[in-house]
Amino acid sequence: MSLALYISVKETLQGLRSVLKKASPMMQPRIKMLIVMKKAGEKAVSKRELMNSVGLAVKAFTTGEQPIKKKV
Repeated sequence: MSLALYISVKETLQGLRSVLKKASPMMQPRIKMLIVMKKAGEKAVSKRELMNSVGLAVKAFTTGEQPIKKKV
């Protein structure tokens, strides 16, 4: 398995949460991923961890389609 890359998120958590409330359903998973990356800090987050934390299916994650997997 390859190592996850660190991506810095410059927005604040408070700012991301306020944008999340106003975002369309298509953009909400993307903003949730930014929140997860921001919370991780310097520790890198893998694609699989992001997918599980947001509740997206693999195809939806890689192609940007609507979420089809529900969190259990």
